[in-house]
Formats: sequence, structure tokens, C-alpha cells
Amino acid sequence: MPKPSLWKDMKKTFMLHAIAAHFSNGLIPVAVLYLLLTLPTGNTFFEHTAQHLLWITFLAIPVSFFPAFMTGARSIGLRRLRFS
Repeated sequence: MPKPSLWKDMKKTFMLHAIAAHFSNGLIPVAVLYLLLTLPTGNTFFEHTAQHLLWITFLAIPVSFFPAFMTGARSIGLRRLRFS
């Protein structure tokens, strides 16, 4: 069982943007690999798996974007942030 300080450190350094962004960067090469495996084998399950991986990547984009936006807004100050 890890020490309680490890959990506190993990909670303190947790960044959703970094996890979502790098998770997506890891899925895209795997999806390309499955698409390349579709060509010689002709197995459509590889193609379907690649499509599912790309959908997961596309759904992770807002999860990555909004925390980064809020962190940037916090660092420059929310009162300077204008949408008009």
C-alpha cells in the first residue's frame, strides 16, 4: 500500500489537459496501425477498431481543450478575458 503522501502528491499534480492530450496522441498511431493491418488481411474488424479509436480521440478533444483554456484564463486573469 503506497504512503498517504503519494496520493496527496498525485492529487496535487493531476492535470486533466495533459492526460487527455497525451492519451489522444497515443491512440492515433495505434489507429493507423490497425488501418494498415486492414490492407493485407482484408479483415474489417481492424478497420472498425481504428474507427472506434478515432472516435475516442475526437471525444477527448473537448476534455483536453477546456481545462487548458481555464488554466490559461486563470493565469492571465479572468477579467482580461473577453469574448466580444
